Amino acid sequence: MEQFHVTNSVALLPMTVYNVGLALGPIFGALSESYGRQIMYIASITGALVFTVVGAWTTTFYVIVLTRFLTSLCGAPMITVAMGTLNDVWDAKVSRVGAILNFLLTSIAIWGTEIGSPIGPRLEVDIPKHCNLVFNLRFGLAVSRDARNRDHPP
Repeated sequence: MEQFHVTNSVALLPMTVYNVGLALGPIFGALSESYGRQIMYIASITGALVFTVVGAWTTTFYVIVLTRFLTSLCGAPMITVAMGTLNDVWDAKVSRVGAILNFLLTSIAIWGTEIGSPIGPRLEVDIPKHCNLVFNLRFGLAVSRDARNRDHPP
């Protein structure tokens, strides 16, 4: 709030538009029935990562609002069918990575959205905001690289 010189109400705008994106994003997840899950979700992860990076280094409040919306809009299709997404990329019965990611994605999608908002503001951490987003970027790139290196059924 102090960095961007906004009021308490306006400071909630990035979280609000993020939730709107999460509500609208599953509409695009339905396109996976026409174009295939793997293509749809790799495009989603790419979009989410790009907007995460842009949001990490912006210095303008309204660009943060826009990138939060676009990040959630791109990421929501992956959350809505998390198990289907991971099962298309990894065989959880064969791949330990697939089993771990099935657990993590499901846990994060459920717990992160439910307990993250009330707990997050109470945590006072003196690290730059882009550090968390850079971690997300590195994790996403590692997952994408692993997905590209595997043989997938059509």
